[in-house]
Amino acid sequence: MESTGIYWKSPYAALEKQGLMIWVVNARHVKQVPGRKTGFADAQWLAILARNGLLRGGFVPPAVFRELRLIARQM
Repeated sequence: MESTGIYWKSPYAALEKQGLMIWVVNARHVKQVPGRKTGFADAQWLAILARNGLLRGGFVPPAVFRELRLIARQM
């Protein structure tokens, strides 16, 4: 999954609850890797790059810490 704004957060949380291992990839890093960059082809290309070890996942705090951050921001 390519991190673009806040749009990655909901799908990430839903997939994480299903027990899947997910990487959020820095968009700047992905743009530097040659290949297709549109829609469905982009998703396929990201999967191929990940399988071949050419992507690095960014840090995403565990769900417990993300929930605590939301609570702290409400106060």
